[in-house]
Amino acid sequence: MKESLVNNESFIFLLLEDNEEALGYAWIEIRENIHEISIVETKRNKGYGSSLMECIYEIANDRGIDLIELDYWLENSVAKDFYKKKNFIK
Repeated sequence: MKESLVNNESFIFLLLEDNEEALGYAWIEIRENIHEISIVETKRNKGYGSSLMECIYEIANDRGIDLIELDYWLENSVAKDFYKKKNFIK
């Protein structure tokens, strides 16, 4: 099952690394939303999430996508605050 996700042309998987250390990831579906963005808890608030979002913006721009929609679990105040800082509108 996992291999079929990786080989699906509608999905893009990004791995965020610093000095070969995995710090976070994004699972993007080219349709209507990003499935997951995650940064290792000890590496948060260091600009890595913003860096990952910049990459996502570039991918969207290259594909002619002009709308990015994100969602998060209601209890996830970290995601809520991050998206608000990135000027996403509720």
